[in-house]
Amino acid sequence: MALMGCSRPPADFEFEHKDKKHEEFDNVFKECQECERALPMLHKKPTFDFKRDNFSEPISTLVHKDMWINNVMVRTKDQDVKFVDFQCYTYDTPATDLIFFLCGSVRLEVLEKHFDDLLKYYHDNFVDTLNKLKCDTSPFTYEYLMDEIAKCMDREFHHCVIFTTVIIFGAKNKRVNFDEKREISMAQKQRIWWMVREFLKKGWLDAWIQ
Repeated sequence: MALMGCSRPPADFEFEHKDKKHEEFDNVFKECQECERALPMLHKKPTFDFKRDNFSEPISTLVHKDMWINNVMVRTKDQDVKFVDFQCYTYDTPATDLIFFLCGSVRLEVLEKHFDDLLKYYHDNFVDTLNKLKCDTSPFTYEYLMDEIAKCMDREFHHCVIFTTVIIFGAKNKRVNFDEKREISMAQKQRIWWMVREFLKKGWLDAWIQ
């Protein structure tokens, strides 16, 4: 189930939104009146750098950076879980893995009904794990986690909206070509619309589109 290639772009990749090969994403946003407000975010050059110099402490840790369902192996007899394909791992906030996994690997109908529940479930387990390790959990409120997600939108917005689309809905056993123009299905559009509306509703894009 390993992914052929990394879902993050090559080092020399340039996302030029004005190029016709990417105008399909502009059109998807324009088809949803609520999503048009996020067009400035779509047009920002994404920060896909693996190495960062502005870390969010004390929450930053080793993160996968390509956390979606094909990179998770579950042994059904005992629910043991392994993560694979650490091509892009780095040091960053775990909010990056969290938001990409939820947006790319959970069924849309589940996200529509239970997104907040999933975020709270993650937070509860995150704090519970830290408590078991006898760590001070007082800084790690639920509001803190929501703020972390907002702060990582400069690098995860395009990852979720664009690369979730080309990877999750990509052709099986075919390496992703970031330069080719693609047809975006209604199922893909609905997932993009949900993500953008949810990001806007939670205020995660406010700092980036003002």
